Amino acid sequence: MKEVKPTYMCTELELYAIAELGYNNLATDLAVFAAKKAKYTAAFLTALRATRSAAMALPDEEARNVEHQILRNVLISDFLPPVLDNFNVLKGYIKDAWPNEKPEPRYEAAGGKKYAKAAGKNWENVAGLNTSMQQFIAAHSAKLTTPGGMTGAFVTKVNDDATNFNSKYELFVQARETGVARGEKITANNLLHKELMAVLEDGAERVWRNFPDKRKNYVFATLKNIVSPPGSASLKVIVIRGDDTVVPNVPVTIKQEGATLATRSAGITLSTDKEGVALFESADPGRYAGVVVVDGVKINFTKEIDTGVKARITVEVAP
Repeated sequence: MKEVKPTYMCTELELYAIAELGYNNLATDLAVFAAKKAKYTAAFLTALRATRSAAMALPDEEARNVEHQILRNVLISDFLPPVLDNFNVLKGYIKDAWPNEKPEPRYEAAGGKKYAKAAGKNWENVAGLNTSMQQFIAAHSAKLTTPGGMTGAFVTKVNDDATNFNSKYELFVQARETGVARGEKITANNLLHKELMAVLEDGAERVWRNFPDKRKNYVFATLKNIVSPPGSASLKVIVIRGDDTVVPNVPVTIKQEGATLATRSAGITLSTDKEGVALFESADPGRYAGVVVVDGVKINFTKEIDTGVKARITVEVAP
């Protein structure tokens, strides 16, 4: 499926604000527009505003991501600890089941090589650790039971905890895959932008072509500067590791998408402070592509920032 690209060179919130301002201007001048084109009626204006309302009603990036973050928090607090506990209990059974052997090779066979990454919230390794434990228990059930001391209740717990984790993890992955929802949002925004630009073109090039004071009310760039003056936005980038520890003293660069080549190529670079935060103040509203460099590894992100909104994004790097 082909990715839907925005046709508008502004943020979503700017687009909605510009449309509202433009349609308010149209409402004031509706009779003049109607004299040029018969389609400009009260019903037509109502339909234009309905397109804007429909686009706004679809969940934005923050709304789409919130469920993903909630599920991640639940995985960390409720579903990861039992898995890690199970492995440590299983190690005790392994040690007693083979008392005359060094236990490390069997620890590894039971999933030991996955444990560190699982503890660091690498969810694929958590799932793998569950599978390795289940397979090891199934292959060595008799020995683990006697002389290992493993109970039937423990086997049930390992299986139940694995099932519970997998169910929640599946929801977590689905929440992260927001491509369809993002495409629907951009498609609705593109329709709004198309209808808006048709109105602005009529206003600037036909209705008020020879009246500069009125014409400016239908120029996209002029309306954009009204709703979001340059330097009126900010972005806080928080860099953390998979274990939720902050990452200080690493460079964070943001570049505005759709900006001039000179601005886009230069970008803005700050270093994270002791709290792992890079605060970009007095930035121009817009959509930004960003990159964090940690130990030579680049982590990319994108974020929209708007006037009056203290935008923030958390970038997670490898543990």
